[in-house]
Amino acid sequence: MEDFTGNKALEDEIGYSFTNKQILVEARTHSSFSHENGGRDNSNLAHLGDAVLTLVILDRFYDIEDLRPGLCDRIKQTLVSNQALGNFALEKRLGEKYLIMGVGGKEQKHYESIDALAAFVEAIIGAVFRDAGYEGYAEAKKVVESWILKSQYEKFPMIKEMIVPDKKANGQSQP
Repeated sequence: MEDFTGNKALEDEIGYSFTNKQILVEARTHSSFSHENGGRDNSNLAHLGDAVLTLVILDRFYDIEDLRPGLCDRIKQTLVSNQALGNFALEKRLGEKYLIMGVGGKEQKHYESIDALAAFVEAIIGAVFRDAGYEGYAEAKKVVESWILKSQYEKFPMIKEMIVPDKKANGQSQP
């Protein structure tokens, strides 16, 4: 299964160029395609990406002393829940543009399914993590912050004010 059509455009969109193009194809492959044609789908990468997303978000929250765990969970839910990621992907038309689907998946319009789209976004993050080797976390964090969180902060500016550290306070740059 080598369908590299769309890889370059997706790489440009997320701001990361894959060394291993096959892992990007795997991230793009919906289960309907693999059921009909064989090969791997994006489910394992989605599980990995979900964990990486959680790590990136919780890492962002670590230095905020007055952020209580309950509020932390609510903010995480707002930014990277299946619903939030699915809507993010739907707004950007990621499923239509990049998801490799089988005939059945296309007929059932899985490219519009919130769950399928959320898994696709998570799979992309998992693929970045795997592709980057030892630098996987740093690269995945860059993609999450510049691609997903940047968009989510525009929708929820109050959350950005809460979790994006002040440049002057700690000498770090904001995403």
